[in-house]
Amino acid sequence: MSFRVTSALTFAAVVVVSAGVLAGGGAAHADQVWYQGYERTSSTEVCTAQPGETPWQASWGPDASWHPSWEMWANGGRGGWTCGRAITWARDPVAAGAAASTSYTIGDIGPGGGIVFYKDLTQPAGKQYMEAASADLGSTMAWCSDTTNSVSTATAIGTGAANTTSMLTSAAPFVACTSGAGFSARAYTVGGLNDWFLPSKDELNQLCKYARGQSTAVADQATECDATGTLKAGFSADFYWSSSNVWTTTVWFRTFDTGLSFGNAEKSTSRFVRPVRAF
Repeated sequence: MSFRVTSALTFAAVVVVSAGVLAGGGAAHADQVWYQGYERTSSTEVCTAQPGETPWQASWGPDASWHPSWEMWANGGRGGWTCGRAITWARDPVAAGAAASTSYTIGDIGPGGGIVFYKDLTQPAGKQYMEAASADLGSTMAWCSDTTNSVSTATAIGTGAANTTSMLTSAAPFVACTSGAGFSARAYTVGGLNDWFLPSKDELNQLCKYARGQSTAVADQATECDATGTLKAGFSADFYWSSSNVWTTTVWFRTFDTGLSFGNAEKSTSRFVRPVRAF
């Protein structure tokens, strides 16, 4: 049996990271999976264009990815057989230290599937943006398996990655972390990227400001997070670890409830962990 045209070309979107509208032969935004479907009358006939039914397959491509399926959206919602396929548009992962392949704004989905919370285009390529994991790793995590690890003392924006590396590679007389916040942040690999880290004190400040709806603009980077604004969904009104060591047994941390920062957290206590990465 042949295909039958009962309406214009029909599109349905299946969301992976974000969704939009696919029009004609235009490209979709990056990081999306689109489902393309065309109404038909047969459950067995191969998905090939019939005479007079171009340009649907001429523009979409005649390949083996097309398969017949029953779809409720066909025939005006009455259901029917369609010829459909899913196509993925996805930007290539940005390697550690590499330049971002596209422009981002605060709140966008980053190349690692996280949330872009900081942007500074004056920085070198590979350090112009920061994204945070889409969810906390947990709330009952000590800072490090060794409470005397105290080599990661930097606090500025751009130092969290080196801090985290120091936590995991400390040499005598310090003991490298084999578990805890820094270890878990570096082990985070969602998005196919392995350059996630525990944010420094100032990076955590920027993340707190984003979480509370405050400005993370470069001009405002010295402004401390505070209790103004409403905490965004997905963040906890509780204490988060930074990677910035204060003293032998204490670390900087910040509460996303009031925004206040403290430098007296014992490394064996439990705090929330949110990995971040620069790109």
